[in-house]
Amino acid sequence: MKETFNVNEYVNSLGEELVLAFNKSKLATHTVANGSSKEKSVINKLKDILPKGIDVGKGFVYDSFGNVSNQCDIVIYEKDFCIKLSLNSDDENCYYNCESVIAVGEIKSCIASKELLDCCKKFINLNKLKRYVNNHNRSSNRQYMSKMALSHSFNNDELERTPFDRIYKFILCEKINLSFEKIVEIIDSNITSKDEMFNTLLDLNGRHILFSKNGKISISPYFSDTIFEDNNKNNFAYFIYLLIHFINHGTTTPLDYGAYFRNNENISVRKSYSLREYIEKSERLND
Repeated sequence: MKETFNVNEYVNSLGEELVLAFNKSKLATHTVANGSSKEKSVINKLKDILPKGIDVGKGFVYDSFGNVSNQCDIVIYEKDFCIKLSLNSDDENCYYNCESVIAVGEIKSCIASKELLDCCKKFINLNKLKRYVNNHNRSSNRQYMSKMALSHSFNNDELERTPFDRIYKFILCEKINLSFEKIVEIIDSNITSKDEMFNTLLDLNGRHILFSKNGKISISPYFSDTIFEDNNKNNFAYFIYLLIHFINHGTTTPLDYGAYFRNNENISVRKSYSLREYIEKSERLND
């Protein structure tokens, strides 16, 4: 029996359990059941380890302008603040407002050219979502799981945002069946903005695609100058660290549910009364 507790060993053991769960899912006789089993395994593991106030599901991300993402295998969101909508109580088809979504993930058995291209297209579509910025409150943003506004401003403008201003995007698979050079080629051919890029690509055997700035690992591709590959059996624990670090430092816009629920300001009425006329009319009816 050990006298000390090693967090990295514990988290990496969860990664090993995911490998076993992925292998067990192959017993499914239908591809949908196979994929769903993998996604549920990842969701359960993330729920076990992520901070209080965070929840994990799957479905679609939407904004107040009518845009909606493709279906996401993993959606990590603010449990207490999210406008989570479910169609007929179907947990497979929930909708989450983008201001409360922290991260989205794609779960694959293996990553080959077709799968990586599919992930890139989904992240490009996700990038079209815009978090609502109130015209009267442009000078502030907030950290995840907090209602308190911060002093510096949130920016939907890619050139001015910080690495923590957008949704974290990751790909998790059992195995990457591509050379590093092929991965870079697919990215170069399909990604036109760093904002569309995934933050991390990890297989459960420890192969990890990451970004760096001036020789140090970058939490985000937005301000990176290098993409690189790391192979380490402890990389699942490092992926969890990056995700939690992003949760602790990520920012979004202040809560404004009215952006989704308020009526059109240009109302149309058949007949109107001033308040005085309304009172007088009521008094006559009561006499």
